[in-house]
Amino acid sequence: MTDTLDSVWEEIVRFNDEHFPGWRLERVDLKAADMVGEAGEVYNAAKHLLGRGTNLHGTDHKAKAIEETFDTVVYAVLFLESVGVDRAAFIEVAKRKLVVLYARMAAKSYSAENP
Repeated sequence: MTDTLDSVWEEIVRFNDEHFPGWRLERVDLKAADMVGEAGEVYNAAKHLLGRGTNLHGTDHKAKAIEETFDTVVYAVLFLESVGVDRAAFIEVAKRKLVVLYARMAAKSYSAENP
């Protein structure tokens, strides 16, 4: 497996096809709920990175944050695949959205310099 979003996306789908063959038939709203649940786990990992919450001695908080973020990505991929969005469409939208974000920040920067 190469280290690109494209190959990770493909591997997530392949893994679920192999180990959970009925995943495509599951309700889409449940996949969204699973993604939200994992986002909560990301929050918990971030909380521990900041030293808040229960003190988990011996835990690699950065590794936990990465793992939980990956779990969120897994459910995002499964959700998008379930509603008919493939990785090429996602990457196209991501590129377009990044252009918009850069434009917004450039406009914000310009307006902050010229009140």
